[in-house]
Amino acid sequence: MKYSRVRAVRLLVIGLSLLLARRTLAHREDYIDETLVFQTVQQHAMEPEYWFDYGTRPGTDFTRHHVALEYGITSHLMLDGRATVEDPSNDNANFDSARLEIRSRFAEEGDWPIDVAVSAEANTRRLDNGPL
Repeated sequence: MKYSRVRAVRLLVIGLSLLLARRTLAHREDYIDETLVFQTVQQHAMEPEYWFDYGTRPGTDFTRHHVALEYGITSHLMLDGRATVEDPSNDNANFDSARLEIRSRFAEEGDWPIDVAVSAEANTRRLDNGPL
């Protein structure tokens, strides 16, 4: 009974959030998770991000919370950091993974026949029942 009530409340909160959402502007590729996006944030701009995943695995539901921060070093060079916390049984949170990425683009989008950018990243992931 308690389990189904918690799930119902979560679905209600998600549904209400979608109904109350307002129009926002985003780059057409920003929705692609973990993919190199050509666009970089403006110089000295910070762009905080938060999103979550809710899903089911055999025997349990899980929630993953992602917190990220993008920072524009120059108009063509940026840093992007992300940390993920997983709550597999919905009662205790565990570090899941983290990423630090540096991204550089060489021109404005559409200036060259091919938009060229480079990216380097470092990742870490928590091993099951073990250290980082």
